[in-house]
Amino acid sequence: MSQRLIDRPVTKALFSQCIGAVGTLICWIFIPALSLYTHGVWVALVLFGIFAAMAGIILFALPVWWLFINAVFPVALFASNSLALPGWSYLVAFFLCLAVFWNVSGERVPLYLSNRTTWQALDQLLGTQTGLVFLDVGSGIGGTLRYLAKANPQNTFIGVENAPGPYFISWFRQKLWPLENLDFHYGDFWQYDLSRFDMVYCFLSPEPMPHLFGKARQEMKSNALLISNSFSVPGYEPHQIIQLGDSRKTRLQIWKF
Repeated sequence: MSQRLIDRPVTKALFSQCIGAVGTLICWIFIPALSLYTHGVWVALVLFGIFAAMAGIILFALPVWWLFINAVFPVALFASNSLALPGWSYLVAFFLCLAVFWNVSGERVPLYLSNRTTWQALDQLLGTQTGLVFLDVGSGIGGTLRYLAKANPQNTFIGVENAPGPYFISWFRQKLWPLENLDFHYGDFWQYDLSRFDMVYCFLSPEPMPHLFGKARQEMKSNALLISNSFSVPGYEPHQIIQLGDSRKTRLQIWKF
């Protein structure tokens, strides 16, 4: 699952911003009216964002949500600079974002949190079964597993998370309000052997799903379930789809091995 640095979305976004800066500079030089216009700086920033957004989509084939990020970034950076915030605040903001969105650049997995409707659907899926071992890969702040562990004391629940911020929150909650059948681990779920788990739940992104499915098909035992929140596996139809009917139009896609 490792990516070359040049292939990562963040790197492509950086190149897009560089192209946006060059395009804006050319416009500033060859269109004198921009520098004379009262709000010329803001016009230049808007052009900067447009050029960067177009470069990201057309030249680097970034996902569509990067269109907004690339477009807004120059304006947001200039606006934040005008607030005259202390220098250390930017460093703190950087590390907070890094701690929360650790997986975005490499795995292309942002922080998605399952809602209560999904928790309830997973609880119904567990039913009255006993002795099951349930794994949540990318367990976030632990809300899903805490709900299931409370409702199903007869089963064991394990979460794996490698973004430091969300993991710390789940670990801290477990320390404050411990549940005997619940445990959280910090680390890379790709290193985990899935053969010991009866159910594996994930809410990731389209990018890692084919790799996770291949790993699950190779390692998971007979009759074990892989449950994906919303994201499918190209070429492999799920054995069951549960439509939740919530505002997100969540679909739990289930493969049985």
